[in-house]
Amino acid sequence: MIMNYRIITMKWRQIAGLMLMSGILLTVGSCDVPSDNSLFDPDYQGNPDPVITGISPEGSWLAGVDAMVIEGQNFSPLVEENFIYFGNARARLYTASPTRLEFRPPNSPGVDKEVRVAVLGAEKFSNSMMYTLLPPAVTVAGLRDSDEPYGATMDADGNLYFSNIASGSIEGIQKITPQGVRSQFAPAQTWFYIRVKIGPDGALYLSRGGIIPFIYRVPPEGGTPAIYARPGLRVEDFDFDPEGYFWAGGGNQGTNNNAIVRIGPDGTGFTRFTFDADVKAIRYFDNSLYVGAVQGETKGVWRFPVNADNTLGEGQLIQDMTSILTGTREIRALNLLSNGDLLIGTSISTDPIYIRTVDGEFGLFYDGILRQGVLNFSWVHGTQNMLVTLAGAGDQNQRIVRLDTRRETAPWYGLPGN
Repeated sequence: MIMNYRIITMKWRQIAGLMLMSGILLTVGSCDVPSDNSLFDPDYQGNPDPVITGISPEGSWLAGVDAMVIEGQNFSPLVEENFIYFGNARARLYTASPTRLEFRPPNSPGVDKEVRVAVLGAEKFSNSMMYTLLPPAVTVAGLRDSDEPYGATMDADGNLYFSNIASGSIEGIQKITPQGVRSQFAPAQTWFYIRVKIGPDGALYLSRGGIIPFIYRVPPEGGTPAIYARPGLRVEDFDFDPEGYFWAGGGNQGTNNNAIVRIGPDGTGFTRFTFDADVKAIRYFDNSLYVGAVQGETKGVWRFPVNADNTLGEGQLIQDMTSILTGTREIRALNLLSNGDLLIGTSISTDPIYIRTVDGEFGLFYDGILRQGVLNFSWVHGTQNMLVTLAGAGDQNQRIVRLDTRRETAPWYGLPGN
């Protein structure tokens, strides 16, 4: 009991000492508090307010797509101290200097967006400029919510043709005119087509994919698809060269038909070139054949030189995508731009398109814009718009969009004028 009493007595003495010390400190500290309790510093000088003198590209650009520039004055050289707004949506800043900001606009399309800049330490926003952000991808007119389009193409007059399933029923080949008039171009069969392409004669050429070893044809005026070519191997995709020949391939890895085939314009005259792979996509450009394929465990794009005698040279893997295309992910479409850059459409449901430049640089194309896997590529004749069939994903319908690439395509030799 005596020990406990001593401990309690010592504790109270310590507490009393601390209270006394605190009182002294409070008394001393109170001498430094301004009499009006104000934090205002009348001598403070903030940074000068930012000024916008120009925005490029001038007038309009694509929402969510790199890259734009604001010229002006009084910006911070530190990226994190500048803030660009289009209305209430904020841009993503990349580089900054006192007179120049490079950035990605927000994915918020709209006309006459008020653009302003704020700089950390400046009292006010910049002056405002009005700017239009255009949607980079627009669903083509005339599609219904119940449609599930697959292979699709557009002729030089702007007529859209696509193989369609609606509410679970196969509808054959549908046609939609530029005026939005929809009609049946080819009657329904018991299957649909994953590729629909226009040939040099104005007819539609079709492939079903899978194990089917045929290319079908629909005459220019429409009608029932008929088998046009029987190359003896599976046909997943095909493309035309400048002479009107078909180049085709499919899921032939490990079979006796492990080849790419060249087919004469009349649907005969097959020439095979060994390639032991499952071909997913084919595109011809500038005396080269580009092939998206799976070879063993490798997924990627191969390039084959097309020799003067129309034989194929040795293929080279120019883009290995194995680490990206894991599991069942695959390449589904290819397109070349006029400068030789390669667009690669994949089944990935977020950011499905990649670009490989002629210099070998590789990365996402329009990341953050598309949230559905690619099924098919084509082109809107005379424009910079790629026609993209997108797979259904979540609450997104399977659909066809016009993707504004702001680039020129390499020729599609099936289209008249190419």
